[in-house]
This record gives sequence, C-alpha cells and structure tokens, in this order.
Amino acid sequence: MQRVRPVSAGGSGSGLVAAPRPANPPRLQLACRRRASSTWVPSDGLNSNVHGARARASTSSSASASASGAAPSSGGHAETWIASEFDGEGSLGDDEEAGNGSLHVFENAEALAEAVCEVVEMCAFESIKARGAFTLVVPGGSVAKMLKGLTMPLAPGDAKMAKEQNIVTSKDIDWTKVHVFFANERVPARKNEKLARETFTNALGIPPANVHGLVSETEDAEVAAKEYEAHLLSLGPDILPPNEETGLPQFDLVLLGMGADAHIGSLYPGSKQTREGGCILGLSSSAKNSITMGVDLFNSSLSLALAVSGTDKASTVSRILQVDLLDGETAYDYPPLMLGAPWLSGPQWLLDADAVSELAFADPDAEVEVDDP
Repeated sequence: MQRVRPVSAGGSGSGLVAAPRPANPPRLQLACRRRASSTWVPSDGLNSNVHGARARASTSSSASASASGAAPSSGGHAETWIASEFDGEGSLGDDEEAGNGSLHVFENAEALAEAVCEVVEMCAFESIKARGAFTLVVPGGSVAKMLKGLTMPLAPGDAKMAKEQNIVTSKDIDWTKVHVFFANERVPARKNEKLARETFTNALGIPPANVHGLVSETEDAEVAAKEYEAHLLSLGPDILPPNEETGLPQFDLVLLGMGADAHIGSLYPGSKQTREGGCILGLSSSAKNSITMGVDLFNSSLSLALAVSGTDKASTVSRILQVDLLDGETAYDYPPLMLGAPWLSGPQWLLDADAVSELAFADPDAEVEVDDP
C-alpha cells in the first residue's frame, strides 16, 4: 500500500517554524492534496485568519458549498472544514497575550494521519536547516502509528508534484539529525519506545541513540522521572536549548493525542500531576507505573499539535473547544485547556470529522461567541 498524504504547496518555507524562536509564532499551514480517487479538504479553508468557524457536512449541496467557499465534494465522502483562531486560554478569539492555536479538520482518520506526517516533515526540515537538529516528542497509541506514513512512498502523482514545486518530503530530511522523545512512558515496559522503533524510527534511519527512552530498568516511577529529566538536561543547548521564558528544555515539536476523557500524555483530568505542571513527573499505581511530561514542559516547546480522531472523542472535543464546562469543572479537568503560551505555535488542533461531530455550528458564516470559563 502506497503512502498517500498531503504535501504543502507552500514549499519548505511554510508550516510550523521550529527554530530559532519566532517573535510571532506562525500558524500551521497545510495544503492537503491527495490522489484523485479521494476527497480532499480545501487548502483555502485550513489557515484563514477567521474569527469564528465554518463547517460543512457531506449532505450540503454543491451550490451551498460554493456559496460557503468550500470545494464541491467528490463522491459521498464527508468534507468538513473549520478555519478559526483558538487562543491558548480556552476560547476562540484574538487575544495577543494568549497562545497561537488553530483548528484543522480533515474528512477522515486517513487524511488526518497524512496531515500529521506533513507537520512532522515541515518542522523537521525547517529545524535542521536552521540549527542542525530537530527534536520531536511523540505519544503512544494511534497517533504514534500515524507516523508510519513517514516511511511510505508518496503516490506517483504527489511525488511528481513535490519534485516540480520543490515541496518538502521525507526524502529531503536528514533523519540522522532527528531526536525522538516520549510524552509519557510505561515503567519499565518501554511500550511507547518500542512502538516508535517498530513504526517509524528504525525504518527512517534515526540513530538508535537518538531515540531517547527510559534511562534505566528501574520499576520506581519517581526514580525513572528524575532520571529522564536529568537526561534531557544533559543533552545541552545544541540539541535541547532552554526556553527563554521557562528555562525548561525546548522541543521543536510536541505531538500529542488525547483520550476520550481528555488526558494527554499521562496527565489525567484533575490529577495531582496535571495540577503540578513541572518537567518530568512520576505516576505510581497498583495497575501500572509511568512517567509523563508536565504541562510546563509541553508549553516550553516551539510548536505543539494535538491529533484527535473518532466519535468517542467528540463530546470531549466539543467541551474543550467551546469551553462548555460542567458545574464545578475547571481547566484541570480538561488538560488540553492548559496548553498554550505567547511564544508557542500551538496548540494546533488536527481533527477528523468524527471528532468534531458534536461541535455546534448553526450558521456556517456566523461568528462563534465563547465566554471565558
């Protein structure tokens, strides 16, 4: 099976800029182009600086699609798109002091996976060009499996277009200069590290030493957390420079998934670790021990993206993006609401149509008014 994924018409200069830290972090730019047999998400709907949001389902007619600015659907596939600005404080808006987030919605999980690969490629190329290294934080589970696409060849049509338009692809990246880290990890099972090696790092030729897993075989989560934090700090500024504002290690790109309960990494709703922030935290339980990066470390990155897929996440996505919290709930109950900083390009939300199926947009051209929690 050939890899089919979007390539950016903006070339190597578009997308999430990795280093050095920009004064005004750019927003993610994607021009999703796929094989003619597949429905594609209009590129002009992905990065418009629009206050509010628009959505269109496959039931819309071609005429109404043209009126709303979206391309007509080919076939019966859902073709939903949202263009908006999402500030890191939990509301749609234009707060200059908040984060620099945005929403990007793709018609299905396959298209989402393709976009995730493009984000990694663009960030890797820009970072290596700027400073000779690229640092990537990955989760486990379905999002890590999406990165298999990095190892797969482009469809012939996309490969030809990429060459003609000087578009960055996996072949343009020196993978020996890439360093991979883990948002969370089972102690001492190394579950996420094993998945990453099997899925993409070995096939891409990323040196084994550049895949930064647990330091030892300890079963003590607190010890493992301290060891991993010390390892990050030992790598030095050529690989992990300190963030100018927080002093914590600064990754070029943090890629996260989200559970149906809104957890990211091993930061669970309302947990002690979620409230603490911090760098690397240990979690001990009778069922399993693990370590996780803290909110402060996530927010010290240059770019951050969340990839979310499936109807089981739809209710949670709706509550987070519309800040529709229940009585007594706070941002601690929805860890993604804690992501965002003025220097951070993100959180960039990459979602499929199922994940946004419970978002309410009555009027495609109406502004979305959201009150602060």
